[in-house]
Amino acid sequence: MVRQPENAHRGWTLLSVLNSKAFTTIAALCCLASCAAFVNELIRSTPSPSAMAITRRDGSPLVRLAATNGPFAVPLSDGSSIWLAADAVLEPLASTDRATVVLLIRGRASFDVICSTDRRWLIEAGVASIETVSVEARFTVERSKGLTIRVDHGAVLVRGSSVPDHIARVNSGESLHLD
Repeated sequence: MVRQPENAHRGWTLLSVLNSKAFTTIAALCCLASCAAFVNELIRSTPSPSAMAITRRDGSPLVRLAATNGPFAVPLSDGSSIWLAADAVLEPLASTDRATVVLLIRGRASFDVICSTDRRWLIEAGVASIETVSVEARFTVERSKGLTIRVDHGAVLVRGSSVPDHIARVNSGESLHLD
């Protein structure tokens, strides 16, 4: 004797379940939830302008800067700017959503930077590296007869073998000179 399931007498079949209003409602809600999750992920994965690599304000890439014809300023996409004195040369090394790294090859450059909580600025300058540690910082780095860092606003960390204790914090209104 073959035993029938208890609900067999109700006549449930796969077709009747698929055609039921409850199944249709649940399927529609699942599709809606999937679409909402997809849109949410799309929005979260689209970086804000401050989270992308830094470019010039006009959208062109940040490339080697040489002030051979006199001083000039370069406004950047995140609201920051770099000012180069005459004969200064600055080489961008990296720009990602996590860091902007530049090399001051020679001369004097002033930085007016706006740091997001995720991005730091690092200026390599021969005997030392200068890293921003405040949300907004305005400072000047000069490679001539040694290295001089002057902070007008905010704070930076200076690291290097010629820095006392290999690290120093330079705050607003302070300067540091290294031979």
